[in-house]
Amino acid sequence: MIEPPLKTRIKYRTSHHSTETTEG
Repeated sequence: MIEPPLKTRIKYRTSHHSTETTEG
């Protein structure tokens, strides 16, 4: 999956917590 912006990444962390488990 592509890496969304920092602001969007925060939203992705909530939705795709299993997929996006990076710092933020």
